[in-house]
Amino acid sequence: FRQWPGSFFEFGDLRIKVGSARSRSRSFEDSPGRGLGESEGALSIVAGEGVLEVLHLQRPGGRMLPAPDFLRGLPALKTARLDVLPNEPLIGTSPGFFSKNKKTD
Repeated sequence: FRQWPGSFFEFGDLRIKVGSARSRSRSFEDSPGRGLGESEGALSIVAGEGVLEVLHLQRPGGRMLPAPDFLRGLPALKTARLDVLPNEPLIGTSPGFFSKNKKTD
């Protein structure tokens, strides 16, 4: 995954941008959104299927940082519980515009 078109998540009042990430097919008995800590230079987060390993993150107005550097400044994120928002389809079945997600706009 790369930063374009852009990915982010909210942690408290912060909107944290994801610069790059990778997926791993591991099995966990936890619900999606649960932080699993830092491993192999990435912030691991339980996903619907497997684990999302976030490699680079950015605070608003800050620089994009490797996950270990970012987490030194925000260690609570390592085991945080992140909200999981419902997916909106990228391609519609009918012409027109999709409604925007009220949580993220």
